[in-house]
Amino acid sequence: FFLGFTAAAHAVAAGLLLAVTLGCHFARDKREAARWDEKEKAFTLNMSEEHFVDISSAIARIRAEIAASGVNTLDVDHSKIPRELKDCALVLAVEILAARLGDFKISDALSKRADEARATLLRIADGSLPVSRPLFGIAGARPKGFEYGRGSKAATSKSLEGL
Repeated sequence: FFLGFTAAAHAVAAGLLLAVTLGCHFARDKREAARWDEKEKAFTLNMSEEHFVDISSAIARIRAEIAASGVNTLDVDHSKIPRELKDCALVLAVEILAARLGDFKISDALSKRADEARATLLRIADGSLPVSRPLFGIAGARPKGFEYGRGSKAATSKSLEGL
């Protein structure tokens, strides 16, 4: 059967498929799509750059708490946080957005989750809760501050003698 399928049969099948596709396209009800487009336009008009700044400020706060611990390392990319803290970031971002919108009231469960997220961030800042390390990370703050001066010489002629 497959070997006897000629080019003419292919052309007839392609023409039939094209006719069915065009018929469905022109016969469909476009009113539902127009209502959807209106809803989407109304939604995008309400969104602004300030809302995205709120989300990035939640991420910046989490990165600052990670850096303050002195134990954890940060990703080189400033928009990334550890995977296990994404839930904290989302909850804090929703709380920030709700405060900015005014008429949007968050539930008690979400408020409790935001409190738990802040408690988690405090534990990270104290250094009592380690987070996953990125592949290429940068060190955060040190508990004793910066150390200036000469580092110890690990490999000297005296220590390498006899090798």
